[in-house]
Amino acid sequence: MNKPLIFLMFILVSTSAMAEWTKVNRAESFNLYVDFDSIYKDGNRVKIWFLNDFFIRKEGGELSTKFLVEIDCKDKTSRPISGPIFSSNMGSGYVIRSSNSSAQEWGSVVPGTVIETLWEAACGKNEK
Repeated sequence: MNKPLIFLMFILVSTSAMAEWTKVNRAESFNLYVDFDSIYKDGNRVKIWFLNDFFIRKEGGELSTKFLVEIDCKDKTSRPISGPIFSSNMGSGYVIRSSNSSAQEWGSVVPGTVIETLWEAACGKNEK
């Protein structure tokens, strides 16, 4: 097993064990939770874990997903970093698959989206 994979697994296990999820939004098909204790700020950038808890199992078998996202509060942009996809609600059960997208480009925070809710939670509405 290579070192980056071991490190990612360690982060995922440690965030699962310590996360205290706070519900910040209800969408049509899922509840959105944020782990406010996971917020890491570095200048204008913030990293934050969020969890989508689905009401109905998705085609891929998942009932919840956790994701680490990086947000630039000043530029109002974001990019996904990584996260596991789970077989059960609230980040429990077994990991169906994991996503590592740290090489993705930065995209605008679009009004009315999950990312805007995360931007408001992590950066504060006063940053506009």
